[in-house]
Amino acid sequence: MTRSSSLITRTGPTRIGRIIRCLSFWVLALALATSSANAQDKNLLVVIVGPKTPLDQVSIKELRDLYLGNVTAIQGVSLKPVNFSANSQERLTFEKLVLLMTSDQFTEHWRTKRFLNTFQKQPSVFKSAQAVRSFVSDEPGTMGYIPLSDVDPTVRAVRKVDGHDLADKAYPLRINP
Repeated sequence: MTRSSSLITRTGPTRIGRIIRCLSFWVLALALATSSANAQDKNLLVVIVGPKTPLDQVSIKELRDLYLGNVTAIQGVSLKPVNFSANSQERLTFEKLVLLMTSDQFTEHWRTKRFLNTFQKQPSVFKSAQAVRSFVSDEPGTMGYIPLSDVDPTVRAVRKVDGHDLADKAYPLRINP
């Protein structure tokens, strides 16, 4: 055995070990980054509309006015709001960040509108993100909100809320902000 082949034999397993450790590190880093991105996707609420609805941005005030029945259109687009069931994490977050009220206050708001006969149709209510997404996809002129992780090609995500893109750290619709 020559000196060079002896050196390769002695360093070969060590080098392979280092390569395996390095690859393991990168696989772990990629897995952590992916799980972090998925966790972040679940923490973002995304306003959604039907695939043909021409709306790319919306303000918190426009959302509030629509969901409180003060308007029936945003930027000239007629819309019917879709809501989650009361006490769902998504709805509680939406009420806090957009409507600036609790579930009880929201319910009382609509009772008052009905009593005074000054209301538009109250938002439709669904129990899951899949149900909200399916309804918005199938029913033209509807708008809802779901976690980013539940968005699929059957609906369009409104890309900006209050001028902030989904990727912006200042994006205002975060669960557990």
